[in-house]
Amino acid sequence: MKFTLKGTQGKAVFKSISVSIFFLLTLVFLRYGILINNTGNNHKEPLNLEDIVLQKFRPTYKQIDWIYNEKYSDTFLVKENESLYLRDPFNLDELLFSDADLVYKDRRIVYDGYSVSADARFVLLYVNKTQRWRHSFTASYYLFDTIEKEVRPLVPEEETLRVSLAVWSPTGHRLAFVYENNLHVLTESKEIMRLTTDGNESVFYGLSDWIYEEEVLSSPSTIWWSPDARKLAFLRLNESATPIYQFPLYTSESDTSSFEFNYNKDIQIKYPKAGQPNPTVSLLFSDLESDDTYSLHSWNDHIFEETVVQNLLWINDSTTLVQFTNRNSTCKKADLLHLETKSISTVFSECLTDGWFEVQQCAKTLPENDPRYQMWTNGFFDIMPYQDNNHLAFIPFNESSPIFLTSGTWDVTEGPLSIDAFRVYLYFIGTLKDSSERHLYYVSLDDYEVHNVTDDGVQDGYYSTSFSPSGNFYVLNYQGPKIPWQELRSIQKSDFAVRIEDNKHLHKMLASYNLPQIEYGKLNVNNTILPYMERKPTNFNPSHKYPVLFFAYGGPGSQQVSKLFRVDFQTYLASHPDFEYIVVTVDGRGTGFSGNNFRQSVYQNLGVLEAKDQASAAEHWAHLPFVDRDKIAIWGWSFGGYLTLKTLETSNVLSYGMAVAPVTDWHLYDSIYTERYMNLPILNEDGYENSKVHNIEMLKEKKRFLIAHGTGDDNVHFQHVMHFMDQLNLANCYNYDMAVFPDSAHSISYHNASLAIYHRLSEWIFTAL
Repeated sequence: MKFTLKGTQGKAVFKSISVSIFFLLTLVFLRYGILINNTGNNHKEPLNLEDIVLQKFRPTYKQIDWIYNEKYSDTFLVKENESLYLRDPFNLDELLFSDADLVYKDRRIVYDGYSVSADARFVLLYVNKTQRWRHSFTASYYLFDTIEKEVRPLVPEEETLRVSLAVWSPTGHRLAFVYENNLHVLTESKEIMRLTTDGNESVFYGLSDWIYEEEVLSSPSTIWWSPDARKLAFLRLNESATPIYQFPLYTSESDTSSFEFNYNKDIQIKYPKAGQPNPTVSLLFSDLESDDTYSLHSWNDHIFEETVVQNLLWINDSTTLVQFTNRNSTCKKADLLHLETKSISTVFSECLTDGWFEVQQCAKTLPENDPRYQMWTNGFFDIMPYQDNNHLAFIPFNESSPIFLTSGTWDVTEGPLSIDAFRVYLYFIGTLKDSSERHLYYVSLDDYEVHNVTDDGVQDGYYSTSFSPSGNFYVLNYQGPKIPWQELRSIQKSDFAVRIEDNKHLHKMLASYNLPQIEYGKLNVNNTILPYMERKPTNFNPSHKYPVLFFAYGGPGSQQVSKLFRVDFQTYLASHPDFEYIVVTVDGRGTGFSGNNFRQSVYQNLGVLEAKDQASAAEHWAHLPFVDRDKIAIWGWSFGGYLTLKTLETSNVLSYGMAVAPVTDWHLYDSIYTERYMNLPILNEDGYENSKVHNIEMLKEKKRFLIAHGTGDDNVHFQHVMHFMDQLNLANCYNYDMAVFPDSAHSISYHNASLAIYHRLSEWIFTAL
């Protein structure tokens, strides 16, 4: 299928001019916005690289936060301009605060973000935010009382207290927060309860360490409130035995007169690499009414001695379900923890002989004590593997076999999102129409029949959603392939739809730009079906010869070939008259949503099959009549940078490559991610050797390749490319370029590096192709 925005932009006149003159003029054009237009192009403009990098064409999505309590039902928070409103699908439109209300000691509070208590009484504002890792940060916190219209610090005696995390209770307005790695609770009476005392730089209560945040929970929080807000479950992470990785920051001090300017600032992270000690984990509970804190968990046998906790779900006010795996994710278990008796019962336990369990945090239960669905209350709903795909299942608490609610050669990707308790419908997002799309469906627990909500069988679509706590309403987010929008909808009235955001500004802007033609398809390589996305130049001419650039990621379970709306670097390279490349993305083996065998085929040998699939795709495009087979390149970032190098050492078709922040040796990457897919190094020595970027002789045959990395990368350490460059030097390999970005983390954005790297990439690929 094609989504085409037409234009008749001519070929660039600069391609025949020397590279030095081209770049001089390009810099002028980018700086002053001078546009080149030939006659007959309908006066449409080429995309500007700086607009791409600065995300000028990024769609707007309103932040919708649902509120549900005794006073408000199906109510949501929405921020417009400088004010936050409480609204509902009917007639509620209540101003919660405007920025003019946020005054403390005669000064306006300028906040970086906010969250609202369950009863909407208080707004928590965080200011002077300092990023910690990908998701976590420290900040100073203030509370705004929406009734008294007063602002006060979270801890009045210490206005500038730096807090690592703050989480509202699900009812009322208790607040759990982490200060100096100890867990505290602010009560309704404004008293502070200190629940732990021995938190330190190696022991975390309620807060993720680096690896749990990055590879397990995708969140800084390890706090779970009970439904009645009287109890807290939280993790204690002890990384005392975890080795330290240290790297310098070169430019953190700008004052040339200071002593610190003359010396590097050293950053230290407890970072477990493959095979090294992980943090030890304990699960604790605090009863806020009795002030009792205790540990309760079951990982003490040889299989689960080194446990990774993936999820915790409160079943009721005194029972929780905890889901966890062993260290290398080959075994998974779910236990019920009964807090009144402090007893444990096993719900589910399974070990795999070949493959891994992915991280999942989507378990849900139906409300208890309702005769309409009594048979579905003694268990929980989750996504589980079934006949080579992932489907919705009901897992009974009595350790009997799961009951699968959906089936087929497609995946449930999110769910259950909401449960319609009256009709007993479970809502979910799935790929029933196509792996590149996401549609909203529901399944009836009466007959297991799947019903479509957004999938009409014709229109392409990629949707996400957010249901109200009651399940009566939901916000539907259309995310592509056309320009995104948001609507408020009802599950009971199909004709109820209130537009929240329509991105009119994007419609207007994009109408004046040349955009590439986009085609989605399936490539059959040796009886293996590979989804692909091809972006062709605006005025594609099949009689011309075009360079081809493959954009790769390819990490386990990932997906790049999706019908999301995008105006990105690939869009720029395909449509700008100074490039006009065919840009191709192929999801090879190891990626998600093409079956579990397809995904897990890369187990213990990362980079091998993935590179073969990229190479086979390159061979296919090289034989197309409109492709210049001498100008085929590949590029990628992170795992995509790794796959770029692995493909270059595999393929004779690809001549050029750009690898940004690549892994080069899995021994050097973090333990939980690496061991999930590669097993422990001691159990898979050959796999680790094969998966390295190691075929230097093959790389020497390439015309040229680029390596780019930030020296402050806490994720894929700069150490990776240092080891790799050492191999290149020892092998007398000189056909590469290196771009280094001082103190930039994995995203390469520090001190204007976002613009710098994309200018570097575009200039390099122009020179190459």
